[in-house]
Amino acid sequence: MRRFKTQKDIDDWFDATFTLTGPEIKSLMRKHNRTIKDLSKEMGITMKRIREVRNSEGDPVFVGHTAIDWIQHITGKLPSRARAAYRQRAKS
Repeated sequence: MRRFKTQKDIDDWFDATFTLTGPEIKSLMRKHNRTIKDLSKEMGITMKRIREVRNSEGDPVFVGHTAIDWIQHITGKLPSRARAAYRQRAKS
């Protein structure tokens, strides 16, 4: 695991490492049997917003910490690389 010197280094790494596109979100939701309705209730956002995100194409919809939040809500756990980075950040 990389050693970070500043908070900006950590944030830059998160932004470069964690990105989500609409098709990736669709795929994750299917893989983990998540519906638009239950994700909406859990995250406290509208079903319309989730549909917009799922149907977006091209560039990443979310990067960094926001992408991690979506991954965690869809899969039910933090990505291991994110857990390690958060642990390191807590130590500094």
